[in-house]
Amino acid sequence: MFQMFVFAHTQESVLDEGAYLYKGYLFATGQYTIYQPYGPWSNHMPLAFLIPGYVQQFFGPGIRTGRYFSIFLTGLTLLGVWLLARRLGNKWWAAAAMLVIAIDPALLKCTARPYRRD
Repeated sequence: MFQMFVFAHTQESVLDEGAYLYKGYLFATGQYTIYQPYGPWSNHMPLAFLIPGYVQQFFGPGIRTGRYFSIFLTGLTLLGVWLLARRLGNKWWAAAAMLVIAIDPALLKCTARPYRRD
C-alpha cells in the first residue's frame, strides 16, 4: 500500500486521467448533463464519469482525490480476493493469492494511475 501512495504522488498525470475526473466533476455538479448537445464528449458509459465525479464532489476536485479513490478500491479488491480465496480454500491459499498480487509491482503502478492506457 505504501508503494501505491508513492506512485500516486510521484507519477505525472495523463490526458485520460484528468479528462475523466474533470468531466465527472462537471456532470456531478450539474454544470453539464451526460450526452448534452455541445457538451463534453461522453465516449463511455455514464458511471465511468459519475462515480469519480461524485467522489470529487464529496472530497474535493483534483487528481489526488481520484488516485486516492483508486487506492481505496484496490484495498476493497484485495479484501475481496482474500475472503474469496479463504472461503474456497484455506488461509494458505488466501496468503498465496495475496503474494501473487504483491509480487507484481506493475499492478501497483496501474492502480495509482487508474485511467492510463499504454
